[in-house]
Amino acid sequence: MPTPTAAAATSVDFPILRLGMRGTAVTRLQERLRATGFYSGAIDGVFGSQTQAAVQAAQRRFGLTPDGVVGSATWGALLR
Repeated sequence: MPTPTAAAATSVDFPILRLGMRGTAVTRLQERLRATGFYSGAIDGVFGSQTQAAVQAAQRRFGLTPDGVVGSATWGALLR
């Protein structure tokens, strides 16, 4: 089990992202989705419907529930 420090570092590095969010973490997500072939839209830091669709496609591909929310399991799959 991770220490509280490790868990806190993980949540800062890989925050939970969902539709409507904005910022550098969304930009990193879009870049990773593009690098893995799931996203071809603008890298604009806005978690819109195109980013959500890419997340859901990735989640389906990796056998995760396609809820469009990027949590630890989705980050883990994208970063493998």
